[in-house]
Amino acid sequence: MAIGHVGRTVVFETSDSRILTFQKFKRTVKGRWAEHPRVGEKPQKQFLGADISTLTFTIILNAEHGVKPRKTIENIERLILEGIPQTVVIGSKKVGSGKYVITEISEDWERILNHGEVAKIVCDLTLEEYV
Repeated sequence: MAIGHVGRTVVFETSDSRILTFQKFKRTVKGRWAEHPRVGEKPQKQFLGADISTLTFTIILNAEHGVKPRKTIENIERLILEGIPQTVVIGSKKVGSGKYVITEISEDWERILNHGEVAKIVCDLTLEEYV
């Protein structure tokens, strides 16, 4: 069963043969503000416009769940290093109004088997809205 995806590179799903889900999905939407000091009064705020949205979440790449951890990491790193914008979908709806770029990945290689085969990697991803 498909849960969502980041472009075609990271597909979140649960099935008998493959499990790849996310945890701690967090979206931040904010505005840009200027602050103007005033003598004897509180500063005055001025709205400058919308700021870019950010997404952060954790994924667990586990070979026991039918995922190829090292291959998936390589694909994600390619998106980061080439700056390729991706649509993020959860359920059947896009997250936000446009595309996102993956700006950062933090990898915790939790399990490495004989001959250096990586069996489990926990990743924290940061994405920023692409305008």
